[in-house]
Amino acid sequence: IIMLGGIIVNIVLAMIIYTILFISQGKSFVDVNKMQYGIEADAAQTKFGLQKGDIPVGVNGVKYQALNEIGKEALLGGKTLDVKRQGKEVSLPITEDFRTEILKAKGTFFVPQIPSVVDSVLNNSAAQKAGLLKDDKVIAVDGFTTPLYSDLTNKLKEYKGKTTSLSIERKGEPIELMVNVSNDGTIGFTNSREYLKTLVSTEDYTVGEGIAKGIVEPFESIATQVRGIGTLFQVKDGRKQVAGPIGMVKQMPKQWDWLFFWSFTAMISAWLAFINLLPIPGLDGGHAVFAIYEM
Repeated sequence: IIMLGGIIVNIVLAMIIYTILFISQGKSFVDVNKMQYGIEADAAQTKFGLQKGDIPVGVNGVKYQALNEIGKEALLGGKTLDVKRQGKEVSLPITEDFRTEILKAKGTFFVPQIPSVVDSVLNNSAAQKAGLLKDDKVIAVDGFTTPLYSDLTNKLKEYKGKTTSLSIERKGEPIELMVNVSNDGTIGFTNSREYLKTLVSTEDYTVGEGIAKGIVEPFESIATQVRGIGTLFQVKDGRKQVAGPIGMVKQMPKQWDWLFFWSFTAMISAWLAFINLLPIPGLDGGHAVFAIYEM
């Protein structure tokens, strides 16, 4: 009992944290049903058949509502990725190289497209000199429609070092501005991320549901980690993606986030319980095996 005490406390701690989080915060996720613009698609994604505007909806024929679940299942055991494209569903094969790219992206392989809406304008930038203001919607560059931020950035690169026109919608009114594009294809403003908040759905739990979910969650977390270890040996250079304590710290948010902190603590606590339970000499599980044998 003493040898397994640490393992039991680790599991109980994870259960308590998860239960409190589910009851107080619920479970938030990017809802694929709200993604009207679909995802970005760079060269690393298009070579696997993905297209700009695709909406991931499932893996292996199983549908998921949460975007992160689709990414996880595609990485850990996916054979086919189901996407919605122009109202039709398309199935794409998930190859070893496909899974390797998902692993390298570290949770950012599927990035939702966002509209071109100004959040802030840099001082003394071309955007400021042109008269661009916060909340302006950039709808066209030199007459070419750019409803999405990726459209805008790609189009501006065609006008490096040149002057071009921007079609702006400001408080419902159309405005034309002239702007000097820098040699690197930018004009000096940050895009608003407010649209991403509209994609988030939250699943709320009652006290009873939160307790039930909190008890199960540590074991689901452990199962995901075990599947992840198996994946590392199945994809190219998978073992290079393994991180130690320093690598884990580097993956943490740059700004303090209590929700992330407690979720991470619960996950690590559950994982330590599993690792220490393994019948390896020097670990609690190893000591327990020798004790049981001696008994």
